[in-house]
Amino acid sequence: METTGGNRIEERDGPMHEPLKDGLGRRIEYIRVSLTHQCNYAYPFCMPSDLSRCHGTERSLSTSEILRLCRIFSRLGVGNFKITGGEPLLHPEATRILENLKREENVACVTVTTNASTLDRHAAQLADMGLDGVNVSLNAISDATYGKVTGRKLKVSRILRNIDLACRLGLNIKLNMVPLRGINEADIIPVLEFALERGIYVRFIELMPIGQGRSFSGLSMREVKRIIEKRFGSVELAAGRFGNGPAVYYTVNGHAAKIGYIAAVSEQFCNTCNRIRLSSTGFLKTCLHHNHGVELGIPLWNGASDDTLAALIRQAVAAKPAHHEFSLETGAGLGDVPMYRIGG
Repeated sequence: METTGGNRIEERDGPMHEPLKDGLGRRIEYIRVSLTHQCNYAYPFCMPSDLSRCHGTERSLSTSEILRLCRIFSRLGVGNFKITGGEPLLHPEATRILENLKREENVACVTVTTNASTLDRHAAQLADMGLDGVNVSLNAISDATYGKVTGRKLKVSRILRNIDLACRLGLNIKLNMVPLRGINEADIIPVLEFALERGIYVRFIELMPIGQGRSFSGLSMREVKRIIEKRFGSVELAAGRFGNGPAVYYTVNGHAAKIGYIAAVSEQFCNTCNRIRLSSTGFLKTCLHHNHGVELGIPLWNGASDDTLAALIRQAVAAKPAHHEFSLETGAGLGDVPMYRIGG
């Protein structure tokens, strides 16, 4: 990874010595890093209706600052990096950041989550650098529904072509779909069929009742499973591990690709949570629901050493909440920060 203005990490002892664990002993090995909160879509469950509110005046981390913090996290034992946004590929140096992370010896896995609107411009470079995976948000496969979900009048065929291009280049593609009651339920099976025909894994993610998401109703994984089984028959739990996240995977008879369910709301898996999030402004969020965390950008800009930043990270992680407090029935939540500010 690139040097960061002479700031070197002490490897002998001190804050870098022990693996990163929270107060309950959960080892933190996975971080989602938001490069930008800007997005070229206007997801109604993610973005405010007044899009001018998305263009804040807060200072964002520079490329070198993102890489410096990522290196500190990697030396603390966080080896799995998911690059997010906003739309991360809108960041002018997204590929440079990804490439540097791929070269860092302490990093085991680097993936990116994207809406794929500009994937055709970057796919070849992502494949050449050996990126470990690309997660594409595909919440509908019909133009009318895709427009509702993205807040834009767009042809989904362009996105599907970009996905096919990425597959041809050898990128490991997974699709993410958030089922929304009364909005994209009819697209669950078409999205799944698109994925199965290409041997692509698809994950169905329960809507998180955070920010604007609290105004919508998501389908539980049990409901999604019933819809899928009505079309394909029973699905079987797949043996093995197929990623660094919390998805539980199932097999569909006659298909190599698998279906993943991420049921954070209805089937809480907080006892095995291994993740934290870093926003584009430098806030380390230790739980998606709670507002716990620490500002890393401010001390970084004020000249804090790597050891000082590592100590702040450890302190924040030690106070990581035991679990979220989502309520599937009421949508009540503690987190008022919208998803586009947190990082997907």
